[in-house]
Amino acid sequence: MQKEAFFPAELWQDLPHITLTGGRLLHIEQHHGMVSYQPNQIVFDTSRGTLTVMGESLHVRKYTSTEAQLVGQIDAVLLKEQEG
Repeated sequence: MQKEAFFPAELWQDLPHITLTGGRLLHIEQHHGMVSYQPNQIVFDTSRGTLTVMGESLHVRKYTSTEAQLVGQIDAVLLKEQEG
């Protein structure tokens, strides 16, 4: 059997999986590390490029090598894909 039959594409293709709940909680899976942290902007590296979370009073509730959970007032999420 192929892995595609059992696992979501986000996992076996190393794609970022982002879940935003109510503008106050953001869950990121499959990131490659935090690039920068400020209370109004947090940037992550992903296989697709940089993922920028913008808002107010942002802080990290959970952080592992591939997963992060952010809380605060989340105003925007931007994925800037790498060229090439």
